Amino acid sequence: MAALEEDPFQQYDLDDAIGFSLDWHPTRRLLAVALVTGQLKLLNCDGEEPTQAASSKPHEGACRNVRFAPDGESVLSVGSDGSLQRRDVATNKRVWKHAQAHGAAANALACTGASGVATGDDDGAVKLWDLRQRTEALSFTESSDLVTDLAFVDGKAPTLVASSADGCLCTFDLRRGALGAMSDNQEDELLSLAPMKNGTKLVVGTESGVLGIFSWGDWGDVSDRLLGHPQSVDAVVPINDDVLLSASSDGILRVVGVHPNRVLGVVGEHRDHPVEAIALTADGERLASCAHDETVRLWDVGYLKELKHTARGFKRRQEEAGSSGAQADADGDGGADDDDDDSDDDDDDEGEEAAAPRGKRRVKAKAAAPPPPKQPKQIRKKGTALALPTDFFTGL
Repeated sequence: MAALEEDPFQQYDLDDAIGFSLDWHPTRRLLAVALVTGQLKLLNCDGEEPTQAASSKPHEGACRNVRFAPDGESVLSVGSDGSLQRRDVATNKRVWKHAQAHGAAANALACTGASGVATGDDDGAVKLWDLRQRTEALSFTESSDLVTDLAFVDGKAPTLVASSADGCLCTFDLRRGALGAMSDNQEDELLSLAPMKNGTKLVVGTESGVLGIFSWGDWGDVSDRLLGHPQSVDAVVPINDDVLLSASSDGILRVVGVHPNRVLGVVGEHRDHPVEAIALTADGERLASCAHDETVRLWDVGYLKELKHTARGFKRRQEEAGSSGAQADADGDGGADDDDDDSDDDDDDEGEEAAAPRGKRRVKAKAAAPPPPKQPKQIRKKGTALALPTDFFTGL
């Protein structure tokens, strides 16, 4: 079986330390990296290679999670020492620190608007903090094990979702300050969260490698499951409402389509080193990943925005109205795609032909086909098992 082809990437070595969490600045190519050593590094990723812009050691023990504030002026972090800290990005100075934010090691972190942040710890506690008052606003203790991830969804009913290693998913209604719902035990550790489909679905990565899909508001059990990851899915990040990127313990970064559910290919890998975290820039052009190989890698994934997920896989998004029919045939779907609005263009063309003088049927000029876009590498063919690197079983 052929090995996965090597993709070009930029790499930053973490000097014998494992990265636990990543986050991109909302407007700059500045990457925050939380390290097992308790350090917090800011990497400037504007040039040909990432360079260190700042470094600090805000936590005793591991720095487990990091997030930029929505305005990008500060960066927040939590650690195994149970503390929550906020640092100024411009000066790399501490703004404030809550040394006893949690009685156990703090693991999860999510911003809940311009002036709020949520944290979760190893004992299952979830807390909401007011950044203006620098005080605890709400506290929940619904989970019985490690809070693995937090996701905030704003709207008419601002909701915080927490996944836990106890196998249950919890939602919290922040307007009422109360538990909204708790799922049935999924008999699997829930590790990562990604809201999808315009907020109507929630994708959950699990220890077994299954992606569970909850319908928003129906939290009793998953409505669907997506197979294709042979090991745990430790991080997921949406590209758009239909496609996400996943990071797995097998070291592979996959492209995954949701409804229709399909593993579409890979964008890169850390060989057989488990991937801890991934982060996508706000413009969707670059993906950052960190793994147990003690590196941060940067991948160009902007080409994924040119591709559209359909029931038959990826195809190029139409760039010109009226070129859909010929291009759809070239894509092998006969022009049939229930997500396209190209049928109106075809009807207009037929109307123009009917209006041409009799005996002088209009001849349409065939548009030059655009160059084929870069595609994610395929790791699965219909009816076959996953295609893994040739050295995948080395050392097992």
